[in-house]
Amino acid sequence: MAESTGDDVPSASTSSSEPDDLEKKIIRQIEFYFGDRNLSRDKFLQNKIKENEDGWVELSVLLTFSRLKALSTDCSLIAGALRKSTSGLLEVSEDGLKVKRKSSDPVPTLSLLSPEDRKDMSNRTLYMKGFPKDSTLDDIQDFLLPFGETEMIRMKKDLDKQFKGSIFVEYKLVDSISKVLEKKAELKYKDELLTVETKQDYFKRKDAERKEKKAQSRVESSSGSATETSKDTNGTTFIRQEGAILHFTGCGDGTTRETLKEYFRQFATVAWVDFQKGDTEGYIRFDEDGGAKKAYDGAMANVPTGEVCKICDSDVTLKVLEGEEESAYWEKMKEDQANRKANKGDTD
Repeated sequence: MAESTGDDVPSASTSSSEPDDLEKKIIRQIEFYFGDRNLSRDKFLQNKIKENEDGWVELSVLLTFSRLKALSTDCSLIAGALRKSTSGLLEVSEDGLKVKRKSSDPVPTLSLLSPEDRKDMSNRTLYMKGFPKDSTLDDIQDFLLPFGETEMIRMKKDLDKQFKGSIFVEYKLVDSISKVLEKKAELKYKDELLTVETKQDYFKRKDAERKEKKAQSRVESSSGSATETSKDTNGTTFIRQEGAILHFTGCGDGTTRETLKEYFRQFATVAWVDFQKGDTEGYIRFDEDGGAKKAYDGAMANVPTGEVCKICDSDVTLKVLEGEEESAYWEKMKEDQANRKANKGDTD
């Protein structure tokens, strides 16, 4: 996301110099906050904008956000940096204490993405693996910037919230994807050759690995393995895994199984979505141990404290099933399978 500009007509003192490295990071971070992708789902910031009829937000409010606070807590420095931006997204108040999106670029509202929108986003997204696990978001942003402006970077993390060394990066333009792919055979980060795939190729590969894993598990089960297998409500063989069930509630009329699958598969491999259109709640089963926790952490990564996840313009509450609740879910699936067999006379 591009960063904000200063006043409509910058003074000579604010336009006479290029932003230094720190100022560029400040610009990039604040423009991310106010950019379409983040602002359309950030209820906290949306509410702050609505509190002032002109849409101004105090810089002191933004300084409660950890990433900006880590860069600087000096309002005059932050205001000066924003006035050097060339994106035209934001304006800074005359006293340098407030910022807002320009009236010509109104605050976006979250709506259900069309299939064309989703395809466009997917076409502008890459998967990359091979970054050192101590890499920071700023390090990775600086590395990716020569290929073009990024819309969103998601650093994949393990159950302990430690960076795994892989990311999804959504660029603003498809041309940036082409530039990266042209270099992928030799693309290195700190002398480490990176794995680079389109988002589509990444999910195709993961789906193939999942099918191979299931096939292997069935072989092991038939040869006496202790792995517990059964069939879900669709008749598909499944493997019981720990920490793989995510419960969700609060869905609106626009939510479908496909939109849920598309949303959560960016965080972990989805095995099955237990949901019917018109329901307000359901379950997602992931195809790996701990998959529900990975999906929960991914979905909540950019959600302000105290808020809930936004899916298809609905406030959705997420919960990872554990203990008795998790066991009860698996038992219900086994019971449903037994009932189907009884009803059909299935002795399989």
